[in-house]
Amino acid sequence: MSGDRRKRTGAAGEEAAAAHLREAGYDIVDRNWRCRFGEVDLIAAKDGAVVFVEVRARSATTLSRFGAPLESITPKKQLTIRRCAQAYLQQRQSNPPAAVRFDCIGIVLDADGRSVSIQHIEHAF
Repeated sequence: MSGDRRKRTGAAGEEAAAAHLREAGYDIVDRNWRCRFGEVDLIAAKDGAVVFVEVRARSATTLSRFGAPLESITPKKQLTIRRCAQAYLQQRQSNPPAAVRFDCIGIVLDADGRSVSIQHIEHAF
């Protein structure tokens, strides 16, 4: 898969995930937040909780080669997200949130970049 196609797939997946979260009553607080440890795809808020969301997207045509989107979230990536969350909370939050959560969203896209399935795992790690 070319770099441009991967970027388009990732961007379409993140947009679909953000729309899914908004429809479920979340506020999107930040997107692609970066720090020295890495990046968090989406940071959302709901019911006093700050939710750090890792989004993985796959084209339906690549599932047989690369597996389901959420299968690619490794323990190393989880550690990166935790470190980023800690940095984010230290930088951005004057008052600690009521709760912090780590969710994962897997998106499968059709050939036109539209989501055909969304899997949202709350409290993923």
